[in-house]
Amino acid sequence: MKNKNTIFYGIILLSTGYLIYNYIFVDYSHNVMMNHHYGYYGSKYVVGNYFNTVLVFAAYSMITVSIIALLSRKWNLSNGAVNILDERLSNGEISIDEYRQIKKEFKN
Repeated sequence: MKNKNTIFYGIILLSTGYLIYNYIFVDYSHNVMMNHHYGYYGSKYVVGNYFNTVLVFAAYSMITVSIIALLSRKWNLSNGAVNILDERLSNGEISIDEYRQIKKEFKN
C-alpha cells in the first residue's frame, strides 16, 4: 500500500518539477496560440511548442489523477476498516463495548 502511495507522490513531484522547469526556462516568445499573427508557420518552434503543450497538459492531468487516487484511497481505507468492524460486530466476534472502543480509536 505504501509503495503505491509512493508512486503517486513521485508522479506528483515529477509533474510539478516539470511545470516549474517549464515556467522558468521555456521561451514563450513563439507560442503556439499566437503563431498565426507573426507568420511563424514554418518555424522550428512550432513542433516544439505543440510537444510542450502536450507535455504540460499531461503533467496537469497526472497531478490531478494522482491527487484523486490518493484521496480516494485514504477515504476507502477508513471506510473499509469501519465496514470490517461492523461485520465483526454483526457476526458476534466482538461485543458492543469493544466495537465502540475500537471505533473511537479509528476517529482519533
